[in-house]
Amino acid sequence: MEPSRDFRFTPRVWSDPTVRSLTSTALSQLSTTDLAALTATQLASLRPDQLSGLTSTELSLLTTTQLAGLSGQQLRNLTTTQLAGLTTTEIGSLSRYQISGFSGLQLGSFSTTQFKTLSTYQISALEGDQTAGLTSSDIAVLSNVQIAAFSRDGLSGLTSSDLSAVSALQLAALSSSQIAAFSPKAVQGLSSTDISALVSTQLSGLTYDELSFLSTTQLTALTTTQTSELSTSQAALLSVLTLQVANLNQTQVAGLTTTQIGQMSTIQVAALSSTDMGWLSTTQFGALSANDIGLMTTSQAAGLTRSDLAALSTNQFRMLTAPVLASLSSAQFSGVTGTQISAMTITQLMALTTNEMGGLTVTQVLALTAPEIASLSTTQFTAITNTDLSALTTSQLRGLTSADLAALTTTQAAALTTTAIGCLTSQQVGGLSSRDFAHFNHNQLAAFTTMDINAMVASERSAWGSAFNSR
Repeated sequence: MEPSRDFRFTPRVWSDPTVRSLTSTALSQLSTTDLAALTATQLASLRPDQLSGLTSTELSLLTTTQLAGLSGQQLRNLTTTQLAGLTTTEIGSLSRYQISGFSGLQLGSFSTTQFKTLSTYQISALEGDQTAGLTSSDIAVLSNVQIAAFSRDGLSGLTSSDLSAVSALQLAALSSSQIAAFSPKAVQGLSSTDISALVSTQLSGLTYDELSFLSTTQLTALTTTQTSELSTSQAALLSVLTLQVANLNQTQVAGLTTTQIGQMSTIQVAALSSTDMGWLSTTQFGALSANDIGLMTTSQAAGLTRSDLAALSTNQFRMLTAPVLASLSSAQFSGVTGTQISAMTITQLMALTTNEMGGLTVTQVLALTAPEIASLSTTQFTAITNTDLSALTTSQLRGLTSADLAALTTTQAAALTTTAIGCLTSQQVGGLSSRDFAHFNHNQLAAFTTMDINAMVASERSAWGSAFNSR
C-alpha cells in the first residue's frame, strides 16, 4: 500500500521508489511510526537535500541501525541545528567513516556532552581541518585516554586557544610524536605549568619552529632539569631565544656560538642593536646568514668594524643593501677586501659615497673591474685619490668613460702616468676637452700618439698643440 497524500497514515512497509520520491517537506511530515519504518538502506538512498527536511527531533528518533546507513557525505550536509538533535547513543554508534564526514564547523557545534561521547576509535579518525573547528571547551572535557587518541594530523588543527584548555594530565598522555604535531603558533597556548610538566621524551619532540614560538614566560618555565635533557640543537636554539628575550649584555654576546647565531631567526637578528653588532667577533658576525645580512639596518651597520666587513663571504657581502653601504664610514669601508669589491653589484657600487671612494686603498681600487670602473658616476670617479688613480691598470683605464676623463681635476690629470695615457683608446682621447690638456705636463702630452692626435677634434688638437709647445 502506498502512503496517503499527507503522509499521516501508518505504513508498515515502504517501497524504495516511494522513499526516493519523498521531498524534504514530505519527509518532515512523517509521523514517528512512519520514520521508524524506514530501513537503513532506504535512508542511505536519500539525497542530502531530502535529508534537510528532518528536524533535530526526528534525527534523535533514528535508531543506531538506521543511522548506520547514512554516509559521510549525507552527514556533512546536516545543519548544526539538526546535529543538535543527535543523542549520545547515536553519536557513539557512528563509524570512523561517518565521523570523517563531519566538517570542523559541525564538530564545533557539538555540545560538550555530545563531544565527550566520542570514542578513542572515533577521535583517531579526526583530521586537522576538522579539529580546527573545535572549541577549548571541547578539548577540556576529553579524558586523558581520549586526547591521547588524536592522530598527528588531528592534533595539527588545534589552536593556541585549544591548547590553553589542555590540562597537565592530558598533556602527559601525549607522545613526543604527538607533541611535534602541534602547529608552532598553537604551542603559545600551553601554560607555564604545562611547559614545566613536559618530560624528557616529550621535550625531544619539540620542533625548531615550536621552540621559536615559545614566549618569554614559557621559556622561563623550563626547569634546569628539562634544559639539560634537550638535544644539542634544541639547547643551542633555546639559549639564543632565552638571551634574546632579555637584553643581551657583552658577556652573553661573547658566549654565543656560531651555531647559535646561525639558528637565530630574522626577528631575533633584527632585534640586535648597533652595540650588540659591535660586540660580535668577526667569526660570530660571519656566521649570520646571507638573508640576515640583507635585512640589516643602517642603525645596526653603525656598530660594525672594518674586521666584521672583511669577515663576510662574497655571498653575504652582496646582500648588503645600498643604504647600508652608503651609511658606512670610510674607516669601516676600508676593511672591505678586494674579493668583495670585485663581487659588488652595480647597485651596490653606485651607492658608495665620495667619502668611501676617497678612502679606497690601492688594493681596493685595483680590485675594481673594468665594468665597475665604467659604471662609476663622474662624482664618484673624481673622488678617487691621485695615488689610486695612478695605480689603475691598463684594463681598468680602458673602462674609463669620456665623461670620466673630461671630469678629471687638475691634480688627477697630473697624476696620470705617461703609461696610463698611452693605454687610452682613440675613442677615449676623443672625449677629452680642451681644458684637460692644460692639466698635462710636457711628458704627458708627448705620450699621446699620432693616432690619438688624429682622433681629436680640431679644437682639442689645437689645445694639445698649444699646451705641448708651451711646456
